[in-house]
Amino acid sequence: MNSRKLWSNRIQEQWKDYQKYLRYMFNDHLLIVVIFVIAGGALQYQAWLQTLEPTFPAAMVLSILLALLITRSRTATFLQEADQAFLLPAEVHFRPYFWKSGVYSFLMQLAPLLIVLLVLYGIYDRVEGTQTFLSIFVFIALLKALNIWVRWMVFKERGIGRTYSPFVRYLLNASALYFFLQAEWVFLLIVLGIFLALTIILWSNTKNKLIKWDDLIAEDVQRRYEFYRFANMFTDVPKLKSRVKRRRPLDFLLPGKKGKETAYVYLFARTYIRYGDYFGLTFRLTVIGFVISFMLESVWFMLLATLITIYLTGFQLIPLFKQNAFSLWVRLYPFQAKARIQSFTKFLAGVLAIQLVILSSIFLFHQEWLFFIIAILTGYLFIFFFMKMYIEKRIQKETNMQ
Repeated sequence: MNSRKLWSNRIQEQWKDYQKYLRYMFNDHLLIVVIFVIAGGALQYQAWLQTLEPTFPAAMVLSILLALLITRSRTATFLQEADQAFLLPAEVHFRPYFWKSGVYSFLMQLAPLLIVLLVLYGIYDRVEGTQTFLSIFVFIALLKALNIWVRWMVFKERGIGRTYSPFVRYLLNASALYFFLQAEWVFLLIVLGIFLALTIILWSNTKNKLIKWDDLIAEDVQRRYEFYRFANMFTDVPKLKSRVKRRRPLDFLLPGKKGKETAYVYLFARTYIRYGDYFGLTFRLTVIGFVISFMLESVWFMLLATLITIYLTGFQLIPLFKQNAFSLWVRLYPFQAKARIQSFTKFLAGVLAIQLVILSSIFLFHQEWLFFIIAILTGYLFIFFFMKMYIEKRIQKETNMQ
């Protein structure tokens, strides 16, 4: 069996599959919002850099944040569930396959590291600037390569070693990067010496051990699931198998059962809370929007950040409308399709209204009472027109196509 050819076929199949969803994800609406967010964030970030004091712990901040990305070093193997049965006997011939997977994973994971470093280097350069951008990037790239190799070897074992490996690697990565940024060469050599010694010991213990195929397959399934879950925010993903969680403490959020008028609203509320990641998505976007607004100085930028967060939340909750569309029991509901659309827009408007109040409370922290009222009124108008001019038309179009 030609493992190199198999790897090439697997990666082509996956990227062909991904491309079907990427063209929906990076649409005109999202790009406009991203451009506004980047432009506004860049202006605020530049203004904040001017206020930095020489005592700001830039090296510490870079070490803590970059070490998180360096430590997270999964290998994309493109394995499938049937491989455990059909490829296991040929494991000794699959070294080129896994080597190409490691190189691919290394190159793909350098991209987010480069982006984060581009953002954070301004802090370091303004306060300390001991190391150049290129030298830092080369150093974190070497650490990333070492982490991918170590994590691969750790996956040949089970038990306490695999459990504590991320924690140990994070401490070593953060320490090594901090001493490098501070030009503390003696301490850097000590940390790197410990890291390399542990790596050699691990290699010696695992060089003759077989690969845990079931663990690698499960991890690659999880990796693809995370992409499909993200893509599902923008379009339907048939391959996504969402998970149902009881979440009993959130039952108080469910609307009361008041007859057929609220049947669909109750259904959407239960689905929103218990099915998939809709509730978690709203929570994360609300927290991110709140934190961003809190860091902004201009009240107008705060208002803009609030509206953008509401837009992103509403846009990414649209798939909830079709979540139960093909359920037999839902199709038995004695209601017209128009009632379902109206119930969904009513429910979604309620979710966005609650989010609006939470995000607008940031003005109260800054004692901007007038802007709190302006944000509430502007937000409600935005939600109203967003529902009428976009959400209703889009789901009506999707309903007609079914």
